[in-house]
Amino acid sequence: MKPEAVTRMRWFAGALLLAGLAAPVLHAWAQPSDETGAVATKKKKEPYRRSKLTRSESEGTADRRDILLTIGEDYTVDLDFEPQWDNIVIGNPTVVGHTNVKPKKQLILKPLKDGETTIQIRDPEGNLKLVLDLSVTKSNLVRRAREIRDLLREVEGVKVRVVGQRIEVTGEVLTSEDFSQVLTVLKDKAYAEYIIPKVRLSPIALELLARRIQEEVNKFAPKVTTRVVNKVILVEGVVDAQDKVTLVEKTVNLYAPNVLPGVPPSLGGDTGVRTRPADQIPWVDIRVTVDMGGPPPGSAPAVPEAPPPPAEPQQVRITVHFVELSKDYSKIFGFKWQPGFTADPQITVGTGAGGSAAAGGASFTGTISSLFPKLRSASFAGFARVLKTVTVVTLDGSQASVSQDTTIPLIALGVGGVPTNLPPQKVTFALRILPKITEGTDSIRLDVDPFTQSAVVGKTTTGAAITSSSTIQTRFYMNMGESAAIAAFSTTDIGTDFNKDDPRAQTAGSSAPAAGADPSQPAAQIEPLFTLLSSKAYRKKKSQVVVFITPEHIKNPSSDTEDLKKNFRVRVNTK
Repeated sequence: MKPEAVTRMRWFAGALLLAGLAAPVLHAWAQPSDETGAVATKKKKEPYRRSKLTRSESEGTADRRDILLTIGEDYTVDLDFEPQWDNIVIGNPTVVGHTNVKPKKQLILKPLKDGETTIQIRDPEGNLKLVLDLSVTKSNLVRRAREIRDLLREVEGVKVRVVGQRIEVTGEVLTSEDFSQVLTVLKDKAYAEYIIPKVRLSPIALELLARRIQEEVNKFAPKVTTRVVNKVILVEGVVDAQDKVTLVEKTVNLYAPNVLPGVPPSLGGDTGVRTRPADQIPWVDIRVTVDMGGPPPGSAPAVPEAPPPPAEPQQVRITVHFVELSKDYSKIFGFKWQPGFTADPQITVGTGAGGSAAAGGASFTGTISSLFPKLRSASFAGFARVLKTVTVVTLDGSQASVSQDTTIPLIALGVGGVPTNLPPQKVTFALRILPKITEGTDSIRLDVDPFTQSAVVGKTTTGAAITSSSTIQTRFYMNMGESAAIAAFSTTDIGTDFNKDDPRAQTAGSSAPAAGADPSQPAAQIEPLFTLLSSKAYRKKKSQVVVFITPEHIKNPSSDTEDLKKNFRVRVNTK
């Protein structure tokens, strides 16, 4: 590098260094100064400054503790420093007294009367080290709060805590029964003076309660409605008789929180006129009026109106479930040994075929059968469930009829294994039911005429069908939307057989062609020499049939049978 370039670089670096050193001096020279010539700077706010001449640093840096005391119960505070025992300051000596235990550095507090006060304790240097904020009550609020939690442990959504000299109980409960239990506990004399009650029914519970009240009232007063406004259930509408107004009030009282005896009337007790209190206990405001439908006094007689057309009958959807369960189990064990000869064995001694003397000795001719013993052991088990569901829609008072026939062909094996057709067997499912809705209620009467269910359960040895048939005829009442088991059949078959021959095995006296014999000649009879037989067969079969029925009120068969149509999507072109 050239000397001139090195020199210029040195001058440039020196200028930068001088500029950095001169910047703070110039900045301080540009700031205004006070009378002493010092540079004026913005003062930082002190954290404990409360005014120009006062601070709260001692209160801010001192350790603070809240203690809840009960009259008659002393409380000991252990100190981790050596205090000035002669300089313990009590704000209100009439509320709390104290005793010093200097060797243990303990302070024993003695509550004197209910109230609040503070105790300030300083160290040997005179610095404020500890401030005790004391609250004295007549009763042990912590124990009372624990007792209330134990009494309300089964109620969800309720919180209990001690606030000052009171116990605050807050939350939202879901049922009127839970609300009644909470009120019963909070209004007990042992807790009432310490309680701040803030428990209410949840908005969901109020909506459900209003809906149930309207459903019950509409059974005799269809023009009455309910709604929730500002945590109050309003019951509004018009009835045609004063007796129905009284009936509305009695019906509403049935759904009111069932508060136990001893609760004041203003809180929903069992005496006096119930009203909605100011502590947000939900209640019902009834605004039902009477409209007799007649003209006002002094007016001209009204022209009689034509009678209204008869109401359309209601529609009912009826679902019948036919459930059949069957189980069977069998176990077989058998041992059989039955050797024998043909019925006509021959013995020949020294004669030939033409009656002449034979050259040889005696001979014996015969056939031995079943020479080896037979052993059989087997077990079988089965389980079946048959479910048939029938759904039908009909009008109130109109009989619905459903039937289904199934024909089962039967074939039997004849002589020589030739199949032979037997008369077919028909199994039938038939249902006839008449619904009748009870006016003003959710009850319905169902008349079930002979309900028949038949099925093929087996075959005979000749191939004929064995059928089982069940018939039900009954009448009963039930509620809409509920299911009921109206009939049940149960059958149990248990049996054990000992030392019985296997019917499928060859029995004594039967004939069988001998090896190499002429099939056109009759078979020889077999005579057993002896029989050894030991067998045991156990069987158990159980079946049960149950019929369930479910009635439902519907308004439109098209929209109220979507669950049936969802598996059969059929598109209809409306153009």
